[in-house]
Amino acid sequence: MADVDSSLYLFSKEIKKEATVALSGEAADEIFGGYPWFRSEKAQTLNTFPWTRMGQERIRLLSPELKDLVHPEEYINKRYHEAINEVPHLPEENSRDARLREIFYLTITRFMPVFWTVKTE
Repeated sequence: MADVDSSLYLFSKEIKKEATVALSGEAADEIFGGYPWFRSEKAQTLNTFPWTRMGQERIRLLSPELKDLVHPEEYINKRYHEAINEVPHLPEENSRDARLREIFYLTITRFMPVFWTVKTE
């Protein structure tokens, strides 16, 4: 998902040799809005997950057979709209605040869980 995955895995694996629990600061960006998509107007207007703005470039790396099997654009679009439909809204909330609420919700429920699944054996 990002360039930190392998380094986080190796870091966690090494820590596991000496400790069961470690504080790393992971998830602070998600909880406190530290990613660029929390500040970027362009990212806030995308009709997709804000961290997948380079999705087409990544999809081009897939083989035609895999694309035909998975239909990545449709899959991402479907999952995005499912997630958006779950977002609670406040009465009288302006559109900018509502969008930021959506982005926080997406980040916490869809982006952040990827990091929770890092396993060290």
